[in-house]
Amino acid sequence: LTDTPQPKAALKWLQAGAAAYQAKPFDPEYLLAQCERARRERALLRMQDLLETRTRQWQISEERFRNAMEATSDGLWDWEVATGNVYYSPAYFTMLGYDPGELPASLDTWVNLLHPDDRAAAVARVEACIRNEVPDINLEFRLRAKDGGWRWILGRGRALQRGPDGRARQIIGTHMDLTRHKQVEAALQTSLASLKRSQTIAQMGTWEWIPSTDEIAYSEEMLEQFGYPPEAQPKLTDFLALVDPEDQPSVKTALADLAHGAAGGQMTFRIRQRGTGAMRHLLSAAEVEAGSGGAPFKIIGINQDITERQRVEEALRRSETLLNATQRLTQLGGWEWEVANQRMTWSAETYRLHGFRESDVAAGGPELIARSVECYPPEHRPRVLAAFERCAATGEAYTMELPFTTVQGEARWMRTSGQGIVENGRVTRVIGNLMDITERVRAEQATRAGAERNAAILRTALDGFWIVDQDTRFTDANEAICHMLGYAREEFLQMRISDVEVVEDPAATAAHARRILENGSDRFETRHRHRDGHILNTEVSVNYLPSVSSFFVFVRDITARKQAEAQLTAQVDELRRWHTLTLGREARIVDLKREVNRLLADAGQPPRYASVEGPAHA
Repeated sequence: LTDTPQPKAALKWLQAGAAAYQAKPFDPEYLLAQCERARRERALLRMQDLLETRTRQWQISEERFRNAMEATSDGLWDWEVATGNVYYSPAYFTMLGYDPGELPASLDTWVNLLHPDDRAAAVARVEACIRNEVPDINLEFRLRAKDGGWRWILGRGRALQRGPDGRARQIIGTHMDLTRHKQVEAALQTSLASLKRSQTIAQMGTWEWIPSTDEIAYSEEMLEQFGYPPEAQPKLTDFLALVDPEDQPSVKTALADLAHGAAGGQMTFRIRQRGTGAMRHLLSAAEVEAGSGGAPFKIIGINQDITERQRVEEALRRSETLLNATQRLTQLGGWEWEVANQRMTWSAETYRLHGFRESDVAAGGPELIARSVECYPPEHRPRVLAAFERCAATGEAYTMELPFTTVQGEARWMRTSGQGIVENGRVTRVIGNLMDITERVRAEQATRAGAERNAAILRTALDGFWIVDQDTRFTDANEAICHMLGYAREEFLQMRISDVEVVEDPAATAAHARRILENGSDRFETRHRHRDGHILNTEVSVNYLPSVSSFFVFVRDITARKQAEAQLTAQVDELRRWHTLTLGREARIVDLKREVNRLLADAGQPPRYASVEGPAHA
């Protein structure tokens, strides 16, 4: 008669002669049977009691349904297909931000709210349900909220009445807001994608092992570590076969311990990658997920490929070893001062140069600075400390070479340097080094002493000495050569060889210089012109030093020697002439003596000059 129970009206109708009371929906056959039964019974009071009982049941059911709908946030809809009228519950609208009844009670309201990308599929599903091609409606779609956003909805529905042709006449259903669920799901997918990217970047894979069934599952990243394709399902024995033989005992022991409930932990091992045979270093960590009764049920672990890290660490170790060896060989130590936390760090060589052991002083503290400054002479300590503090404040670099005394009392020389590191306009660190330059300083001192000694020798030498460059310009000269040629030193250093050379012209001198460049040295005699014009005979000894691109020349005045040699030559010539004359007279006297001896022999007398008769005068 009506959707709304009306007990009083029903009673009035029954009193007026109605046969029964029926609420929608109802079965016509049942109504006819009820009427027939009512007509037979014709018992008004009994019908009244029945009506009251059914009314109370309806009210209770109605109340329960209303309470249920108020308790849930789901929306309810009831659609009379033939008329197109739709009942939308208040929650249907409020979940989208609309006021109850704000939109028309028609199917177009739902269709117009659908997201364009979801509309075709959603409408098609509803139409299929009307045609009885599917038993119900169950799909997800998006509806436009009042604020312009989109809400994800789970729509469910079922046909309550169908006509003889099977087409639905009435469909009721619910809408459930899935937006929060979708957001959580999207966040989870994003998190999983981020985790996957992180694992890929970190070269990290995961695995799960159930010891009781020996089932093991690997992530794609871990399969890639092993050299398997993503769809592969290797067994635990397949994994163990890849482990380096030297590491297999420790890996098997660790797995056995985990299977017996031992606490999880970390370990590193090596594998030979399937197919390529490449050696990979893995860091593995595992935890035991206990099952019922405390027995191990599942073991969850991660494997990270640390091959590159191992290579970098090994390269770093080699670099550190090389650096330490280099610092030791070069006696060069490094240090770093962190300005913000006032922390000083020394290299091992820096400790050694000071004569400290690392255990002798507090590591990292300012005490290192004070102990280092104490190694310099008292008069230099303020200067060293001021330079360091200025560098830490402004970044101004410094380098000083100073005497230094180690804690064992050994006197050395050190070069100390510092450089400020500026970040964002502020000095954050000061880095520097300490270098033992004792041998260099001693060598320089010895060199200076030798140079001074050599200079003194050259100054006092009787022979002349000059240095000329490859253009034959004089660059240095001692007093002896200046005195020998009659020039003041300042005047002489403005001249060239051609200004004093007599024998060679400038072209010949240049050619001679080229020959000396090829041979490295030469010794020869020449003649030089004195400032007053007279000529000196000289003996020249030249050596070329490539390191300074100069000729080092010693010059000796041999004029007196040449004159003495000339006089000696004349005397020798005169002696030879007299010797020749004397030898002629002696020959004639010998002949006369022999003639006398011959005459005496003819006279039968012995020879008077026996000295001329021997073999020597034959």
